[in-house]
Amino acid sequence: MLYQELKITPNKFTTGNWTFDNGDLTSLGVGSQLRHFNYTKKENYQPVLFGNSDTFGIKAINGVKPNVIKVPAFDPKNGLFIFTNFTSGIHEELHYDFSLVLDIYIPKASENKLISIYQSNLDNENDAELFIGPKGIGISNEYHKKLNPETWYRLGIVVSETAIKNM
Repeated sequence: MLYQELKITPNKFTTGNWTFDNGDLTSLGVGSQLRHFNYTKKENYQPVLFGNSDTFGIKAINGVKPNVIKVPAFDPKNGLFIFTNFTSGIHEELHYDFSLVLDIYIPKASENKLISIYQSNLDNENDAELFIGPKGIGISNEYHKKLNPETWYRLGIVVSETAIKNM
């Protein structure tokens, strides 16, 4: 199981804040850890890149050149894993409600492709719960609000035991 592969213990807090100011996956918050899904198996490892908006030739945000992470189109054995004190769908005593807020930039090269935003299956054995696609944000052919490439978006996702909503 993935928890055994990660060999990490959950913290008592569930807040994470990643600005990538240190050029790594270190959180500025407390509790949550962001790691590569496949960080122990280097033969199949797909790295992410760190820099600022100039590094990758993307637009600044209101004149500010933010530090960013460039995430590749991960294969099924790779991804980024947020480890917190709760996990959807495994134990009924765990906490099911959480929110994610992402500042996301979709490059022209990713236009009209499916981009997985949230996946709850710990072994990545099925489809994600939320995608950005050619018709917007959604899942199962129900997509809303088309996102234009070469544009920054602040995406808010609220997940409960019975629903996923984006704002």
